[in-house]
Amino acid sequence: MRKVKMGRPSKKRPYIEPFRKKCVGCGGIRWVKYTHYVMPTVSQFDIPVYNRNEEHAERKTIKGANVEYYCGYDCYQTNGKGENCK
Repeated sequence: MRKVKMGRPSKKRPYIEPFRKKCVGCGGIRWVKYTHYVMPTVSQFDIPVYNRNEEHAERKTIKGANVEYYCGYDCYQTNGKGENCK
């Protein structure tokens, strides 16, 4: 039987399986460490109502969303012009 921890929940981020994609910064195919989402804007009058208990779509499946993958923090900050990038 599994013990249930009482008290405040831990502030750990969920574990995501590592995968390889092309880095936007350096252009090499490497393990993804940083992901940047560029979401489409919403007009002032079409703001959707947020319902906490509703099933929400993933960010990468939203129409007009752009996902950028980076191989490391240096590549993410300098957009591929850093010392450790190809």
